[in-house]
Amino acid sequence: MKEIELKELREIELHILDFVSNFCENVGLTYFLCGGTLLGAVRHKGFIPWDDDIDIMMPRPDYERFLIEFPEHEYLKVMCHRRDNHYPFAFATVGDIRTWKYEKNLRKKYAKGLCVNVDVFPIDGLPDCPKEIKRFYSAISLKGKILQSATYKLGKGKTLLSTMMKNISILLFRATEIAGINSLQKILLKWNLLASTFDFNSAHIVGITAISHYGIKEANNKAIYSDKIKVEFEGKFYSAPVGYDTYLSQLYGKSYMDIPSKDKQFSHHISKCYWK
Repeated sequence: MKEIELKELREIELHILDFVSNFCENVGLTYFLCGGTLLGAVRHKGFIPWDDDIDIMMPRPDYERFLIEFPEHEYLKVMCHRRDNHYPFAFATVGDIRTWKYEKNLRKKYAKGLCVNVDVFPIDGLPDCPKEIKRFYSAISLKGKILQSATYKLGKGKTLLSTMMKNISILLFRATEIAGINSLQKILLKWNLLASTFDFNSAHIVGITAISHYGIKEANNKAIYSDKIKVEFEGKFYSAPVGYDTYLSQLYGKSYMDIPSKDKQFSHHISKCYWK
């Protein structure tokens, strides 16, 4: 297999984003750039120089339609746990199946089906009360830890204690898996049920709940998603929430337009990509 270098990787991802964006606009689905992709668009008019992925988000009703209506394509496919029992994430991706993405932390059976992709996150309804929101995201965080126990290889943590705790939790999950008590599918189905607790259309507060990284910082007034504007990303224009400043300030702080110091300019991703 031939390794895909950064420039080509970004070109593949941009091709996927173009296809997804055109499809959504043609059928009336709402999507927004999100996370580091939106930050890159606003601050750099493209990829953050040290980043290598593309993320989008959709209101839950649009997300559900997207999973059903995404068209047949020669090599671009929607991937999610509802379609593949070995798919290891609580959110969907659109991937180029001519490629393979090696995620070194994942067990082989969960890593073998991955490919270069664009991540697609649902935006879900949240409770109105700040204490309830915090409690809700604590439950999401717990789901994230359980998912890691299900999908990660045995390995080292930052300390001896964290290594022991990590590997014990992995081995305990594998024991329940062998006994038929638990499975990846059960975990992801429960996560999806939790994420869908509060109806998006009737909620006042909404946020991404399919990952646990940012936690309560994902929660925003739904008004910031009430309309979309176009932002430049690598020479083309894509949708961003009208309240993108509130969204980015919440995730990254009020100074999100400032370039971080050199010691903070690194990718959090630990994958290599190849042509099959």
